[in-house]
Amino acid sequence: MTNSCQHKYANIKIRIIFLYNKLFKNINKLAEKAVINKKKRGKEMSNADYRVNLLRCYGYLGDYIEQADFYIYNKALGTHNFGNSGNMDTYSQVASILKLITQKNQLVEIKKVISESLNQLTDEEIKILAYRYIKNYSLKLVMQKLSLSKGAYYVRIKKALANFAAVLNVKGYDNEWYTSSYAKKIWFKKLIKGANGYCEE
Repeated sequence: MTNSCQHKYANIKIRIIFLYNKLFKNINKLAEKAVINKKKRGKEMSNADYRVNLLRCYGYLGDYIEQADFYIYNKALGTHNFGNSGNMDTYSQVASILKLITQKNQLVEIKKVISESLNQLTDEEIKILAYRYIKNYSLKLVMQKLSLSKGAYYVRIKKALANFAAVLNVKGYDNEWYTSSYAKKIWFKKLIKGANGYCEE
């Protein structure tokens, strides 16, 4: 290989290494940015909108309450073996039933709170909240159903959520109530996770 070819080859090699390092740095930056955005979205979902979490789980509360009644009834009668109930002593069975009753009563309370609060909003506000969060329609479908532009949608949904929160706060059902009464409970976290999982973006 001539000196000219060697020199040319060396320059190409240096150029490739330079481009590779530049690409690698860009990939790292994008990855770091993605992690930050993911954490940010997770924080917003977990902390921010107790209003949205309440609305999203609302559509499932009726079924969960019925299921709780079913389990309580059968555990009380002892007609079925649920889980390890067949090997439990009487005290443990009673404790399990009381726990289920407490959870059921909490679900009934949430359902009542949400229903009463929604009933104090305008029809337009109820529709946009119900379509987006209770029925879990995509943003695009909500816009089509209500004949809204994207800008108008965001203005209305923001206002509806603010008014929903205002009604909740007047009744004493604010973010502090939600956090202390429900958000930290494992069974309720699972309910919220399931409800959020059904939401189309």
